[in-house]
Amino acid sequence: MFVRKFLLHERPQYHLAKFAGLGRYGQRAFHRAAKLSAAGFIAPVKSLTRGFLIGTWLPDARPLLDPSGINSSERATLLERLAQYLEFLAIEFPATHAGARALELSTMARSNLSERLGSEAADELFDSDVIHSVLSNMSRPVETDNKMQPWEWLQTGVGVWLKADALDHHADHQCVGPQDIAWDVAGAIVELELSQGESEQLRRRVAPHSQICRSREASRFYELCYVAFQIGYCTLSANSLGHLPDEALRFAKRATFYEQRLATMGLAVTR
Repeated sequence: MFVRKFLLHERPQYHLAKFAGLGRYGQRAFHRAAKLSAAGFIAPVKSLTRGFLIGTWLPDARPLLDPSGINSSERATLLERLAQYLEFLAIEFPATHAGARALELSTMARSNLSERLGSEAADELFDSDVIHSVLSNMSRPVETDNKMQPWEWLQTGVGVWLKADALDHHADHQCVGPQDIAWDVAGAIVELELSQGESEQLRRRVAPHSQICRSREASRFYELCYVAFQIGYCTLSANSLGHLPDEALRFAKRATFYEQRLATMGLAVTR
């Protein structure tokens, strides 16, 4: 989905105008943006005008393109910021309804992995499934971020990390929807290429807000479903963008990245 954006020059500042929706849709996005902005997690938000969120443009902010390429001090600051952000989401944004339940996530994951790796590989990866009803009972849905890719983290000129695209992916038309905050934990572990120690530390930080983060098996299930979802999304995108070969190649490479992440989760994947 393409979102219309404009860069506005209102001396002496620039502002970013991003379409958030009309009526209650825009109001909901503005309410979330205002809370995140006040807490310092996103760039300052000024107003909602005719469906457009007007926020401060930060010309010195740069996206994180290579999580492994930043120094240890920057990485420590990023991971602390990440933990604070996920704790904030878990506390401040309880969901009024749940997204896909564990059984639906499992069905999606099996289908995507079977398409990519073959049915035998998918069955092997899921051979120690958490009981779906138990996992669903553990889940406490919140309005998750659902967009934890590294380039969605911006570092300002003074070293502060901010989250971009943080408002409405829990309410888009994909199958995931609002999930336990463990979904964003899983996304962060995969996308930011966290080590085992970093992953365990993040789970411990968020565990007071998530039973799933307290269970190694349940956390593994979420990470596997997250990877499978992204493999399907990127593969479908690559196959549908033949008219944009550079974009198709970018998505194809990202699908391969997610497949390789299965190995870092201790899963032997063979084609």
